[in-house]
Amino acid sequence: GGDFSNCESIANKFINQNCDLILAISTPCAQAVANATKNIPILVTGITNPEEAALVKSNEKPDTNVTGTSDLSPVKETIKLIKALKPETQKIGVLYSNLDTSPMYQAKIAEKEIQNSDLNPVMSTVSQMSEVEQVTENLISQVDAVYVPIDKITSSAMTQISDIALKKNKLVVCSENLPDKGAAACYGIDYYELGKLTAKQAAIIIEKKNIPQDMPIEYSDNIKLFLNKKVLEKLNIKIPGDLLKVAE
Repeated sequence: GGDFSNCESIANKFINQNCDLILAISTPCAQAVANATKNIPILVTGITNPEEAALVKSNEKPDTNVTGTSDLSPVKETIKLIKALKPETQKIGVLYSNLDTSPMYQAKIAEKEIQNSDLNPVMSTVSQMSEVEQVTENLISQVDAVYVPIDKITSSAMTQISDIALKKNKLVVCSENLPDKGAAACYGIDYYELGKLTAKQAAIIIEKKNIPQDMPIEYSDNIKLFLNKKVLEKLNIKIPGDLLKVAE
């Protein structure tokens, strides 16, 4: 319900029910469950870097009752995508939430990749929905394109972000499949396939073939390019043929 304080009570409910395994999606949910039990196996997903979120001691060997899958998107390829769609780009804005380690981690990677591409990053954060409009308008005025690492706030606000950008003729690329909310393009993982990968881990744990402590965090190699033709046409951006061949 958008109130993360509910996570603690839900976690305790699962523990009182003596669940055999708990699946936690997103960093705040996972942290709430991990803080509540050190005994019940926990699988996490929808989290970019479980190690940075202090859910595991390392992504290679968790050494806690937590393991799972990461939804790390190909940030480097996304920055290249912006240049491919809009070669004249010099400044790329990065709009992200500072309430979750996942978008913060992706933003850190994006800043480095933008600099490595001899471009200028402009970093901008939001901490609540009410800030999105003003922060986006301020950022849009400074940059040629915007990259949005997705989390609960920016995902919910993507239509608003995209509308503001389109009015200013600016390109918005995100890390989740949200062209249906107005984003121009996205390099992202297939979350359905990520769910199947996580389910395989669940089966291994339930069948007692392994324990979370010894199971590394897994990553999806099912990366897809999504393009919003209508938005790109409005931006007068011609899609390169090599991208059109592989795009959804």
